[in-house]
Amino acid sequence: MIQLLARNGFLAAALLLAAGGRAAHAGPALVQLIAKAEPGSVVKVAAGVHHGALRIDKPLTLVGEPGAIVDGDGTGDVIRIAASNVVVRNLTIRDSGTSLTQMNAGIFVEQRARDVVIAGNRLEQVLVQRG
Repeated sequence: MIQLLARNGFLAAALLLAAGGRAAHAGPALVQLIAKAEPGSVVKVAAGVHHGALRIDKPLTLVGEPGAIVDGDGTGDVIRIAASNVVVRNLTIRDSGTSLTQMNAGIFVEQRARDVVIAGNRLEQVLVQRG
C-alpha cells in the first residue's frame, strides 16, 4: 500500500508494503511515486528493500526511514540524478552494475544537475562483481 500525505504544500509519501512485517520488492511503487511527485516534494521511503533503478528528473527530496534500502539488482545505476535541487538522504544504496565503461554507480549525478545534496547514505556492493 502507498500512503500519500499532503502537509503544508509538500507531498510526503510513505511506502507501507507489508510482507512478513517488512517491506519487500517495492521498486515499481517507488519508481511510480517519484514519477508522480510534484517538483519540490518530499518522498519518504519506508524500511525494507525497494528494487529497481531510480531516476530523479525534477527537484525533490528522497529520504529513507531507518532500514530503507534501494537495490539496483546488479544492473546500471541504482539512483541517477538528472535534475538540480535534489536531496538524497538516509538510504542504504546497494548492488549497482559493474561496468566502468558505462560509469555504473550507486548514485550518479549528471553534469547538468546543480545544488544536489547526498548525505547520510550507505553504499554497499557498488561496482563490485560477485561470483
